[in-house]
Amino acid sequence: MKIIHSADWHLGRVFLQMRLLEEQRLLLDGLAEQMKETQPDLFILAGDVFDKVYPGREAIDLFGHFLRRIYNETSCAIVIIAGNHDSGELINYGGMLQDRGRVLVAGTLEQMAGKPLVIRDEAGEVAISALPFADVYGARQYYQDKSITTVEDVLRAQINEARSHVPDGARWIVTAHGFVQGCSSSESEQSLDRMGGIETVPPSLFDGAHYVALGHLHRKQKIGGQEHIRYSGSLMRYGFDELDKQKTVAVIDMDGAGQVEISEWPLVPRRDLRIVEGYFDDIMAAAGTQEKGWEDYLKLRLLDRHRIPEAMGRLRQTYPNIVQLEWVGQENVGAEVNTASREKITTSSPEELFESFFSEVTGQDMDDDLKKDLRSGLADIK
Repeated sequence: MKIIHSADWHLGRVFLQMRLLEEQRLLLDGLAEQMKETQPDLFILAGDVFDKVYPGREAIDLFGHFLRRIYNETSCAIVIIAGNHDSGELINYGGMLQDRGRVLVAGTLEQMAGKPLVIRDEAGEVAISALPFADVYGARQYYQDKSITTVEDVLRAQINEARSHVPDGARWIVTAHGFVQGCSSSESEQSLDRMGGIETVPPSLFDGAHYVALGHLHRKQKIGGQEHIRYSGSLMRYGFDELDKQKTVAVIDMDGAGQVEISEWPLVPRRDLRIVEGYFDDIMAAAGTQEKGWEDYLKLRLLDRHRIPEAMGRLRQTYPNIVQLEWVGQENVGAEVNTASREKITTSSPEELFESFFSEVTGQDMDDDLKKDLRSGLADIK
């Protein structure tokens, strides 16, 4: 059985004032085309379909377009859960007309009440349990259990409910949205616990499952060396701390005994995230020599020690998708000034302090005429 596992699309996301919907559209069109060509048996989307509870019409339309394509152009089963960014009720709408033998969309705990989608291959039955994200209060009400007080309690209750519905002898796949202990997070994720408590859960919760398709963490990774428990990672890089990670979807080949082999399909965006560091003039001059990357989403780190008038506007004439500008050289100047400022103030004359300030701001020394004006002004003050 061939399984495609993806998660954390965050459709409709705006990254530092840049709308990413068109990049997301191109990536999903490529994924749908690859699924059409390879005809997998199962597609899993493990939550955070959208970036917001109210994602906007364009994001919803993009999600619907992708679902229609893989439903009509492949014969794969489809399992989707809500993540902490999603409206569970909105995700549920994706399953209103679902084929109960092929599609399972679980936005809320009530949607399927722990019952899996059961499909078959030549080796027998495979049960896929869909565990949507639920907060503590919602889970406490659904399970009528006041002892549920943590994220771990919620997921444990979901797993126990799901396990009770797995047919005897079936291979078991679980998809969930959570933070498993021992994993690496990134700067673009939100906490799962709105009360600020412990949000991690132990991997032992998933004992008995042959594959666990996780969402929430944006870095692709397996859990504690266990190939069968993993995060696929997000659709795109949503933070500059992820530049060292290639984005992929996980491709799982499961045999008749439930053993898995993992490979990956790369996700290559039209525009990527990059950090460029250097001096203003060098960065501007380099633009004409680059064959690609001009339109990437850029963080520029300028080493210049003095401010450059209208730097952002001038840079954007060549690099249109700058999302962040840092004055690294100015930070260094500031650190040096802070370290030496007390000594300067106590040992320097007013004239020397003014000359030093002028040099730091303009990047050049006072000429003789300015020095003469300065001395005259200081004399008038005295």
